[in-house]
Amino acid sequence: MLRHFFPSVSIKSRIVILVSTLFIVSIWVLAAQVTAVMQRDLRELIDSQISSTVDYLAHDLDQHFNQRMSGLKSIAAEITPDMLHRPATLQRFLDEHGFESSVLEMDLTVANPAGRIIAAHPRDVHRPGEPLRTQQYVLDATASDGLIIGSPVAATAGQPGYIPLAIPLRNAAGIVVAFLVDRFMPAEQKLFTSLTLPAIGHTGYFLLVSP
Repeated sequence: MLRHFFPSVSIKSRIVILVSTLFIVSIWVLAAQVTAVMQRDLRELIDSQISSTVDYLAHDLDQHFNQRMSGLKSIAAEITPDMLHRPATLQRFLDEHGFESSVLEMDLTVANPAGRIIAAHPRDVHRPGEPLRTQQYVLDATASDGLIIGSPVAATAGQPGYIPLAIPLRNAAGIVVAFLVDRFMPAEQKLFTSLTLPAIGHTGYFLLVSP
């Protein structure tokens, strides 16, 4: 075949051409294999970094939520049945505990079993006698023995979205006589800023969704 294509090329030259061709092909094959290995290693490295970042963010969010829930439970434990019959006393109590040193600023509301507000902090957001914006989490809290985290409430034209935390307040007989609610508004808190700090390339981002 070589004689047919290269009738005037010597055997020595043919061998040089053949060896050179094999060398170039082997270089191409080696380069392709090295590129594939580097791409795989880079992909594994990126996956590992993203996984580590997600674990860190999840732990940070979980820690903040636990801290907030702990603060809400401690406030609920100090609300007595007598306070529920004295709105002015209950209002002063909420104003004093609206800022807990161990948690972020809290949006506190105490509502009766019918979902009507008794007292709230801050005062300019809620008014006594008004109904809670949504009461599904109140119903969920009624069936619960402790604190519950309700489904996120979507923002409207006049109200920001929030995540409700509710805990039932019971009397000595175990009957639910009121609810303590903390409306956690991600748009106004510093908690979720941790999601915007890490960057994934130029366009990547982290997304927190409700289960």
